[in-house]
Amino acid sequence: MTRNALRLALIVGIVTVATAYLVLTRHQETSVVAPVAATSSDGPPAIPMTGNYSDDWQTACGPVMGPAQADCTARLDARYGRVAGAPLPAEKR
Repeated sequence: MTRNALRLALIVGIVTVATAYLVLTRHQETSVVAPVAATSSDGPPAIPMTGNYSDDWQTACGPVMGPAQADCTARLDARYGRVAGAPLPAEKR
């Protein structure tokens, strides 16, 4: 192959990889579904409990940021009886 053909193949390869990256990341952003929480008329939505603190935190509190995340974490801690600095209570089965 000539130098120009190699240069063209490199450019086409880079454009192909960049396009695939953009398409895949855009698809992932649009396919993320926000968690559905039970609603309450007298305050913030209730956080559903599955019995696994880390899974519940990832589902309910992970997607939110800033003060809303701190509030969500505090509400989840209260539902699980968790105290900062203390180990989590045993899972209920």
